[in-house]
Amino acid sequence: MILEYFLPAGKLNEKWRVSAAGTVIEFAFAAAGGAICALAFAPFNQAWAVLPAMALAMMLFFRRRIWRAFALIYVWSAVWTAISFFWLREIHPAIPFLLAPVMAVFAGVWGGSAAFLSNQLFFPRQVRMQGFEAENLCRVPWWREAAFAALAAAGYVAVYEYARSYMLPWNFLSAALWRHSELLFLCSTTGGAGVSFVLAWWGMALGLAVCRRSWKGLIFSLAAGAAMLGMGILLHPEFPEDAPVFSAGLVQGDISQRRNADESQAEEALEIYLDLTRKMVKEKPDIIFWPETAVPYPFFANIPFSARYRNELGEIIYNNSQRMIIGTLDFALSPARDRVLGLTNTALLLNETARPEGRFDKVHRVPFGEYVPFRSWLPEFIVKYIDMDRDLVGGRSFTPLEAVPGRARAGMMVCFEDVFPYVPREEVRRGANFLATITNDAWYPVSSEPEQHLANSIMRAIECNLYFVRTGNNGGSCVITPRGKIEQILEVPGTERPEVRRGRGFAKVYFRAPEKAEPTFFNRYGDWFSILCLGIYILALSGGIAEWFAGRRRVSPERV
Repeated sequence: MILEYFLPAGKLNEKWRVSAAGTVIEFAFAAAGGAICALAFAPFNQAWAVLPAMALAMMLFFRRRIWRAFALIYVWSAVWTAISFFWLREIHPAIPFLLAPVMAVFAGVWGGSAAFLSNQLFFPRQVRMQGFEAENLCRVPWWREAAFAALAAAGYVAVYEYARSYMLPWNFLSAALWRHSELLFLCSTTGGAGVSFVLAWWGMALGLAVCRRSWKGLIFSLAAGAAMLGMGILLHPEFPEDAPVFSAGLVQGDISQRRNADESQAEEALEIYLDLTRKMVKEKPDIIFWPETAVPYPFFANIPFSARYRNELGEIIYNNSQRMIIGTLDFALSPARDRVLGLTNTALLLNETARPEGRFDKVHRVPFGEYVPFRSWLPEFIVKYIDMDRDLVGGRSFTPLEAVPGRARAGMMVCFEDVFPYVPREEVRRGANFLATITNDAWYPVSSEPEQHLANSIMRAIECNLYFVRTGNNGGSCVITPRGKIEQILEVPGTERPEVRRGRGFAKVYFRAPEKAEPTFFNRYGDWFSILCLGIYILALSGGIAEWFAGRRRVSPERV
């Protein structure tokens, strides 16, 4: 059990391996490891915590039985998820504790498979055949220790991060470094997976060094991981400093979450955003951004309120020849445009005459918030409990919006789409030369969710090597440079760091957009590093299975 790694050799009585007390202690270590990992993310932001957390994970699965390792890493991940996603309680108190068991399955599969590999590949076959004590006495070369730590890290990236990347790629290990963006430049080559791999490799090597009381493999792993991050700095493309400068007006109304707003609440939201916009247009920015669903009624609805919405905003735009991108609900039409398919969560581009000139419909909708997955398969009582009264239609186009005609093309994202690398990557391929997110984190008025959300935008700016303009309803409105630095924050009064303060205001900010954005290596080839890790891990598992069968044949009754 795990205690043996912290005590002098021979001091742990063997009965602890099968005792109830030993099991309780081991699962307590697993829970502690998950809690330590949660410290790496907002609101704690203790990035160093990744290393001891991953080291404990290695110690939990190394040379364990598959199902024991699965259970221990499952607990490790469930505790981490429940703490780091505790902000979901602001929607419903049960959600963090329903999400944690689901997310932990990915980690448990990784833990069980890594335990299998540690039993089949770490020691030479002749040593394994002699039993547990022979393995304890075996001196494994340092390169084998470093290689196994790297293999375990590749498994983590492949099974825990890549496998759930299209479900919820939130709080991956790389995001822990969001306040140390100089360590994230590798993202433009490998995506966040490369940085996660390095952090996991360091943690795995540290844990293995404690398990084996051998440090050469750790030293090599630290040096090799640092070299990878250094190569990321060298390979990160230079942003053209002669790129044209444009201005954007960020409008932050700071209204409460009003998804089911009545007309009086919508009236209040409209008045707030119109008043701020009247002030903003006096500074004559090239483009003004409103956040996601700034006014909680559809812009084009055939009702008196929406007509007033269009008229009053249109008057501001027309009188000032001002281009705007607003977040609004809109309608998805059939290909023949003869019927409405449903509502969309849309970034709508209005030109200088207040006419719609382009739109981006949110592609990656929020499960259970904007649609119910597998609705037709679920029992009706479950649907009624989890349904939030709408199934939005997902967008299909990644065409950038012409924020400044012919010059500045916005790769748009709505709300949490900026945690999915494929969205801006597809937009850059279609000609986007800067990135923009409109979001509304008012669902989470007091938690760390807005800060964790902001951390993901840092990753997207570095991956695409582009300026990132971010507009939120109640905070997080800022410009992020291609090197991941937050600057030109829409500041409101408060005692916290400026980028996480919440409040009402507007600001004129500046960003650069090159005439033609050169795709980074990651933009061109996507998740190649994650796929490489997956391929290596599958090959290792194949080799482990072959070793397992070879061992069984060697000790089969016919051969004894």
